[in-house]
Amino acid sequence: MSLEDEFTSLRTLVQHLPFALDDYGAVNAAFGRWRQDRAPHDLRVVDLWAYLYVRWYFLGKFSHNKDLPSTDLDELLTTVFRRVQEKRDTVREGFASWVSVVCKNHFRNYLSRRRKVYALTDETLQRLPGELPDDEALDVAPTAAALHEALDRLPDFVRTVARMRFIEELPYETISERLDKPIPILRSYVHKAQARLRSDPHLRRFLGLSPAIE
Repeated sequence: MSLEDEFTSLRTLVQHLPFALDDYGAVNAAFGRWRQDRAPHDLRVVDLWAYLYVRWYFLGKFSHNKDLPSTDLDELLTTVFRRVQEKRDTVREGFASWVSVVCKNHFRNYLSRRRKVYALTDETLQRLPGELPDDEALDVAPTAAALHEALDRLPDFVRTVARMRFIEELPYETISERLDKPIPILRSYVHKAQARLRSDPHLRRFLGLSPAIE
């Protein structure tokens, strides 16, 4: 089956989801309900979404990286989806972001292994493209969702300012006018927000960073 056929099949299967594939809030809500009630229906929805997301992610990566052999695709899909099923009980919140991290890490490891295989001999080294494409566009939406979740965990007194500064990218002058607060106070709020975001364990895990040192 060609990649184009795979995408057609994927679009058909997505119609069986009760929400859009990129509705990460709905995904996390369904996962939260399953963790609380262990309802089989919620588990079926969570597993179906995870399977379709994994397929979407790797189909996108392989379609943007023409040098990657399609024969590797099925193995990656199977390995990653099995990993998601085996480890989902360890996830407390942010399930959608966690699945994205699993996909991202496996793809990077796959590229790393592939480069090493190509570099085994001078002959294969000569056939290796100068640089494998590294398309990060598919990671933008999950990253935005993870950032929004991290902002939601900020204290009330800095959350509004942080959203206006980081998400809306408003200048301090505009924020000051809207909130009727002096700019030095706003800068202090933004500094506090930055410090908390940098140490947020869920956001750091999503970005593949080690836990912050207390």
